[in-house]
Amino acid sequence: MHEVQLRGTRIARHLVPGSLDEALDLLAEHGASARLIAGGTDLLLELAHRSRPGVEVLVDLTRIPGLAGIEADGPDVRIGCLVTHGQVVASSICRNRLTPLAQACREVASP
Repeated sequence: MHEVQLRGTRIARHLVPGSLDEALDLLAEHGASARLIAGGTDLLLELAHRSRPGVEVLVDLTRIPGLAGIEADGPDVRIGCLVTHGQVVASSICRNRLTPLAQACREVASP
């Protein structure tokens, strides 16, 4: 059997915490076998190609409130881990203060 015909890594559990504390508890509980997932494109491709061994549990962050915002705080800009490339491009904060990032996000993937 050719390697492209081999099955990808099977995930035993897909957990969806409702809070950041719960997500951190799940990571502590499952240790090295757990991975955080938001969009998951890269991780899912790695699992499909079996290039990320040992992953058994996905901890999905998509339902945790407060992780999808972009905000300026003095000289700092905070970008949540659930912010999409499209949101960065649309954000006046990012376009004005993080221009190279906004430009790069225009070139990545598709809308």
